[in-house]
Amino acid sequence: MAVRLNGSSIGSSSGNGSSGSFQATQPPASREAIKKEIRKVKGISDFMAGTAASFARPNLFEVQITPPSALSSTINDLQNLTIRCYSVSLPPLSISSSEEDHGYRSIAYSTGYETADIGFYMTENFAELQFFEDWMKLMVFPDSDRVGLYDSYAKEASVTVINLDRQDQPSMKTKLNEAFPKAISAIPLEWGTNDEIMKITVTFEYRDISREYIKHTSAPHADKKTEQGKVEELSALSNKKTISNILDKTTELTKNAQGRINQ
Repeated sequence: MAVRLNGSSIGSSSGNGSSGSFQATQPPASREAIKKEIRKVKGISDFMAGTAASFARPNLFEVQITPPSALSSTINDLQNLTIRCYSVSLPPLSISSSEEDHGYRSIAYSTGYETADIGFYMTENFAELQFFEDWMKLMVFPDSDRVGLYDSYAKEASVTVINLDRQDQPSMKTKLNEAFPKAISAIPLEWGTNDEIMKITVTFEYRDISREYIKHTSAPHADKKTEQGKVEELSALSNKKTISNILDKTTELTKNAQGRINQ
């Protein structure tokens, strides 16, 4: 007797003397279904392999400030500013356009730039704050409120934001040309902030933006071991060898002790 259920046949065989023996059979998967599953798995694997290390990271950046020559500063001062910069907002780019005409068209006529905010950690001698205050004194003289020459505080100055990949190689450079500090944020002081670092946010004005996209010969997600990776691998191998030696020594001591007991 055979019963078919949902495309499967359930049958009983009594020819071999056994009764009540059932066997369920299912149709084999089609070749196209198998290929479809393989393509699905391969597509996910390719996506993960191709994008795992290629997305840009917002925490990989560097800010380089070029002040005007009229501002007395050293290379060490500028390097310290680069190190102590903890945040920067890349300004958006917008196009100004006219109102819609009779043909419902809006005509572009100008490029619009917004200010850029850059945050810095402050040291105990407040050298970062003094640097930007001295720069702003070239713009408006505090004792007479007279305005300084544009070329003296902005013409040669710039701010360059460098985006880095995971190998610390530059991938994009955004340069704010003829930049100058427009405002320094308020500095809150509070008794309850015992373990926090004082910060300032400097708002920069600039003339225009130039951007450079840097293409590397090898992909960022290429299978290359970094120096840190090599160190970690050697350390792991060393630890593994040490553990193996300890286990071998322990086994040897155990065998010796067992031998003495048997004697």
